[in-house]
Amino acid sequence: MSVRIFTLGGAGVVGSECVRALLAHDDVSAVTIGDLDATKAHALADGLGDPRVAVAEVDVADTGATAALVTGHDVLLSTLFWSSFGDALAVACRAGVDYADVLSHPTAAHRRMARDAGITAVSGLGASPGIGN
Repeated sequence: MSVRIFTLGGAGVVGSECVRALLAHDDVSAVTIGDLDATKAHALADGLGDPRVAVAEVDVADTGATAALVTGHDVLLSTLFWSSFGDALAVACRAGVDYADVLSHPTAAHRRMARDAGITAVSGLGASPGIGN
């Protein structure tokens, strides 16, 4: 199995740790570090020195442009603050990719949005990937 993952906030404190954890798995074929701070994202990618890593400068509030970048991945992982949850989920729905995040408060409307888009959405995994929650 080969999995391609796009990380929103991938150059941040939590996001960078998620990127490192993902790269520890052989079945992860690509990780895109999506971040508003492209300089920080490139520095992380350069430091990792892994050919599976790519960088994309993104503003999650521009859901259309971000969805275009996410299309072709298997999973969108958001490590953004909960206030960006609606935009991040909208990106996954528009791109038609499964979704996971470390911190969110989904409503019934969010659940319907994911269901209607035909994606799996897993929320609130925890800021210490899987350990905290």
